Amino acid sequence: MTTLAPLYEIAGEARAIYEKLMDMDADDQTIADTLEAETDMVPKVQSYGFVLRNMEAMQAATMAEADRLAMRARTMAKRSETLKQRLLDAMVYAGVQKVEHPQFTISVQKNPQSVEVFDERQIPVDYMTEPKPPEPKPNKTLIKKALQDGFDVPGAKLCQGFRLSIK
Repeated sequence: MTTLAPLYEIAGEARAIYEKLMDMDADDQTIADTLEAETDMVPKVQSYGFVLRNMEAMQAATMAEADRLAMRARTMAKRSETLKQRLLDAMVYAGVQKVEHPQFTISVQKNPQSVEVFDERQIPVDYMTEPKPPEPKPNKTLIKKALQDGFDVPGAKLCQGFRLSIK
């Protein structure tokens, strides 16, 4: 089994050949054929593709397992809350305030007082809060459209990035 050179070395070799062929005004097909024949770029890219596919599959499986475990945790939390409410209701109904055990103590305690607003329209204005307006932020969609239409927008520019597509 032969091992391929590191990607940065292969990319450097491929770039040098590409620039040489561009200087010679070679067509795109000739450049692609030459790069494939004279460098290990294509097999290296294919190797990366297989590794990336494997990682994406592992990520999907891990995310699915995380979702399953999160669902299980939510189910346990809901069951626990249901049991606590049943126990509280039974202890209040029976008039039992405290049950002690060497490993735990269960008791009924009063919560701090809270306010229940049953009709918001009757509350005097002095007791109302003022809503805080949202902070202004750049509308990137509007800025993009303006820049594409040739307008100058100070503090903004169009950027062209790259992404890797694996289908």
